[in-house]
Amino acid sequence: MPKLPKNRGSNLGGKEIRLVETMAPTFEEEVSGDDPDGMGSSALGVSDVPPLLGNNESLTESHAVDSAFEEVGTSKTSITKPTEQSLRPSTFLEEIRLGNMTVGGKDIESPPSKGDACPKAPLQKEDIQDNIMGTPFEYISRLRLEIATILLGIEKIHADGLIPLEEYLNSYLKRETLTLMEQLRGDAKVIHERATQLSLEKKELERRLQSINAESEQLSILSCEKAEAIDQQELEVTKLHDEVNTLESTIAITKEAIEVLTTVHKSMEAAREEFKNFKWKL
Repeated sequence: MPKLPKNRGSNLGGKEIRLVETMAPTFEEEVSGDDPDGMGSSALGVSDVPPLLGNNESLTESHAVDSAFEEVGTSKTSITKPTEQSLRPSTFLEEIRLGNMTVGGKDIESPPSKGDACPKAPLQKEDIQDNIMGTPFEYISRLRLEIATILLGIEKIHADGLIPLEEYLNSYLKRETLTLMEQLRGDAKVIHERATQLSLEKKELERRLQSINAESEQLSILSCEKAEAIDQQELEVTKLHDEVNTLESTIAITKEAIEVLTTVHKSMEAAREEFKNFKWKL
């Protein structure tokens, strides 16, 4: 029995992997046995194929994926409509029925007519395993046509065999959706914490800016007051300087006063001589 390749896109349990390993050979034998030529082309035919089974857990029912979103509804993070629709094969099943499709580089067409000389080879089981099990969940939507083709082929061969595979795919997609939601929720939490931290830093910077603005206003007021005091001192210095210049330019003693003082000085000298020559009578 071929082993499934290592799953790089999910956290599948051993039960699910064993289910796929068990069903894969049976599916390959039924696909090969349905075609008389051994090519399995009728299993991949898509014309006039009825819709998938009306099971409550079927991928064709919208609530199969909606339930996953309801369980994580408390999260503020939401998944967009295109992502939600990509998990439902009911829409792209109709796309396959409307015309020829190319899946994984191989044409998916209606069963070959009797006149076809070389019917086209069916999609191999190993290719399906490699594509589905080796694809991360965020890129699963690119394989939606291949998944739908597998379901259609199984439904045409054996309708009862589709139910376990649908349940497995529902479980896989639901688990991966929840995992993705948990990752998004964790990212949202980190972003929220970072936003809160940045908000606190912003408030602190705003407070410091207000303090700096207040100090700047005070310094501006003091600067204006100092400028006024300096201007007043400069006016006083200018006034004193003018007074000094006035005093320096003013003559303190006139010529007449000098002549009078000279006459007085001579008189005092004469009086002194007389006093010196005066003889005292005792």
